[in-house]
Amino acid sequence: ATSDIVLGVTFLQEVTQQLPSWHKKTKELADSEKLLKRQRHAFRGDWVEASLVGGQLVQVEQLLAKRNRTMQEQVPLLQSRIVAEDKANAQRVVDLVEDWEHNKPLLGNITPDQAIETLTKFEFNMKKAQLDQENLIKAKDALGLDVGPSGTEISGCLAEASDLTEVWEAVSKPFNALVDLKDTPWATAVMRKVRKTLDDLLIGLRSLPNRIRQYDAYTAL
Repeated sequence: ATSDIVLGVTFLQEVTQQLPSWHKKTKELADSEKLLKRQRHAFRGDWVEASLVGGQLVQVEQLLAKRNRTMQEQVPLLQSRIVAEDKANAQRVVDLVEDWEHNKPLLGNITPDQAIETLTKFEFNMKKAQLDQENLIKAKDALGLDVGPSGTEISGCLAEASDLTEVWEAVSKPFNALVDLKDTPWATAVMRKVRKTLDDLLIGLRSLPNRIRQYDAYTAL
């Protein structure tokens, strides 16, 4: 699958970039071990010798070199697959942004629970699309392809979704309180308590920040 190719290419790139840091840490471990041995330090039974760590790192390098050689032999094929996947992902982003613009829960004609459920689904799809974009950029860079400018559409939608989630979560409690009040049988309702509940809800709603009060989800209450 193309997604596996993207992950494989980016993984090799990330491991290759980590090698200098791992070499440095392995050397620091060996130097520290020598110093401790000169001071006759008693190592614990589960201590892993620096020589073993170094040997493992050599094996990682050998395996990485083999995988990189294999990748280099298949670069033209990998490039074509990544280019195709990049175009497909760009179209998915366009479709997702269009779906968001048409179906984001802005209006107060739905319940907070419905709105939050919709937002959760959108955020999941947006974060996945954003991760796919980031991995494709890494894969293109590793394969010598033009990375090009990274789109900001998904980031903008995610920020808006976060704002809307805050709004719907803020109005959820007063909405549910109104529903409970509405469902109270008139025969058992105490007007004084009803009036106090409404007054408390009104005070709570007025205390919400302006960024929340500007939305229809708030004014619909």
